[in-house]
Amino acid sequence: MRSVAVEMTNCYGIRQLSHIFDGAEGRAFLVYAPNGSMKTSFARALADLSQGEQPKDAIFPHRETVCAVKNGDGKEWDAAHILVVEPYDAAFSSEKTSALMADKKMRVEYERLTSEINDRVESLLKRLGQSVGIRNQVGTALANAFDRSPNDVAVLLEELDRTLDEEEDPNLRFVPYATIFNSKVESFLATPSVKKELAEYVDRYNELLASSTYFRSGGFNHTGADSVRKSLGDSGFFDAQHKITLVGSDSTSHEIETAADFEQTILAEKQQILKDPDLLKRFEAIDQKIAKNAELRLFRDCLEGHPEILPELADMKLFRKRVLYSHLHGIRSDLADFGTEYRDARVAISVVVQQAKGHETEWRDVVTTFGRRFTLPFTVAVANQEDVILKDQAPSFVFNYQDGDDRCELAGNALEKVLSTGEKRALYLLNVMYEIKAREKLSSETLLVLDDVADSFDYKNKYAIVEYLKSIVDGDKFDIIILTHNFDFFRTVQGRLGVKRKNNCLMVSKSGDGVKLLPAAYVNNPFGEWRRNLHTNRRMLVAAIPMARNLVEYSVGKDSPDYILLTSLLHQKSDTVSISMSEVVEVLKKVMHLEQAPVFDSEKAIDIIFGEADACDGSSEAMNLEDKVVLSIGIRMLAEAIMIRRIDDPERTSPMSSNQTRELFDMFKSEFPHDMETAQTLEQVMLMTPESIHLNSFMYEPILDMADCQLRTLYAEMKDLSAS
Repeated sequence: MRSVAVEMTNCYGIRQLSHIFDGAEGRAFLVYAPNGSMKTSFARALADLSQGEQPKDAIFPHRETVCAVKNGDGKEWDAAHILVVEPYDAAFSSEKTSALMADKKMRVEYERLTSEINDRVESLLKRLGQSVGIRNQVGTALANAFDRSPNDVAVLLEELDRTLDEEEDPNLRFVPYATIFNSKVESFLATPSVKKELAEYVDRYNELLASSTYFRSGGFNHTGADSVRKSLGDSGFFDAQHKITLVGSDSTSHEIETAADFEQTILAEKQQILKDPDLLKRFEAIDQKIAKNAELRLFRDCLEGHPEILPELADMKLFRKRVLYSHLHGIRSDLADFGTEYRDARVAISVVVQQAKGHETEWRDVVTTFGRRFTLPFTVAVANQEDVILKDQAPSFVFNYQDGDDRCELAGNALEKVLSTGEKRALYLLNVMYEIKAREKLSSETLLVLDDVADSFDYKNKYAIVEYLKSIVDGDKFDIIILTHNFDFFRTVQGRLGVKRKNNCLMVSKSGDGVKLLPAAYVNNPFGEWRRNLHTNRRMLVAAIPMARNLVEYSVGKDSPDYILLTSLLHQKSDTVSISMSEVVEVLKKVMHLEQAPVFDSEKAIDIIFGEADACDGSSEAMNLEDKVVLSIGIRMLAEAIMIRRIDDPERTSPMSSNQTRELFDMFKSEFPHDMETAQTLEQVMLMTPESIHLNSFMYEPILDMADCQLRTLYAEMKDLSAS
């Protein structure tokens, strides 16, 4: 077992703390820290270390700060291996959750298949780029032309393989792609004057097509004729002694017997259109604008060499597609091979994806454990489990509600708006469980600091948390420091987790010099220890008075003479000063079945009470419950004596049977409205002592939370008031 050495100086209010959490008796440590003593400061300082930051003194930042956590070998604890869990953090989300959903075998197979597809895509795009004449961003150019995301290029190429045969080859591979399709040309063509002149050119061109002998507007034009010529030539149509007949606009026929004759006929028809004076005039108007821009020189050269593409520029988006279609036709066999391979790979990938969707992961173990232990109105699922497993994406959680036949699915942000505070805390705990499970899986030995993780939960869920903590303690991956200000939770955890009391179960002792962690006292019922020592320890004897009174109340009732006698030592009554300690001992012997009891002569009980209260000087570092009870009794008795003396009306102050301190205080404020200083001191009595004196096994936590120095200071103030 390891040890954890913590050194702190001036860390968020902790002036000094030095403690070795010795793991000889187990790696779980339980620390009871009353409010304001050190709990939050301790956790905050270690949280800073876990983030690679240096803690500080938030109020006095100029003070030199020391914060070090070392293992048994004296080496600094790795910040990545410190995990601090706050009572609640709405923004917390485990970054390691995806590790709980990983499946190495599935991911390796998925990555192999996708890598093969990516390689084939890259090879095909390289071939397309060579044909088009561009080297970079071929996939982006293709995706943009067909209104797709660059991430969908593989899907697009497969679709083009299936649909390309429906698109005839426009025979536009002669078009210099980069020269035409660039931002400078597109900006130029988008100017209003150029758009107007280009539209006029297209109108005149269509007029000429309409009057052409063989071309037709909106149909068979010069580019279509070039495609037919190429197809016939490539297929050996004329070599096989076949003929075609061209029917002119005047219904006359022209029989074509050779490829050369066809080419000459088409060229003559093209020249007749392109040499039209009116069309040339419109071309020159556009050309003059191009000539003014030196950056468009290559574009101008292209138009001069191929004026027939000018009408295509009226719809650049369609023109771009037609050019790319032409190049894809040029690499048709490569595209077909890719399509076949891609479809085969997608079938294999879909099998892996389906397996991943239904795969039971360690994440599911956490959710199952959570659902079994905590009662919540929803179940948790992962919307993208296959992407988390196969692509290392962050999980996207959804929450399913069911009320009768009605079902509803909510995402994380929407859920925040409908959950109660307790449900939000439970959901936060689920995220913590993800983090802890992930660290277990990653074999990451961690210092786990839990700061009141059960705070604000109901008892059922508190016990669920305790059982979960036990499962962590039973493992071997964590050194655990559990901090709490709730004494009932402290005792529950100690019992159920079996935390050893000698070195692993600690309580905070705070003084002006700093904070010490001391072996815990009163983890079990403290009254057994008192009972065993009443015959030798006067302070425990006095502290047992309220407990004995409770026992009489529960077993006999408030009308019992024993109850009335003991009440006279917790409230100022007419017989208070006359009760002897021997009378008290007789009651305690009877009520508590004492085998041994102290012997007193004629000593008055009230003198013993004040004598023991005076002797509570705070010299003991340990948390001393009997000192606090005795001081509380002394404070109240002095306060009531002061108020009775000042009010000075026995008829009003003597017949009180319940809530005596409160009734006296109300009278005092009414009688002395201007004595604010005394009233404020008496109000501290009302705040600090009531629960301390009505003592039983369920109600002594409030006094443990109270610092000794607070009670000693208040007792001293009461003595000063009593003497004045």
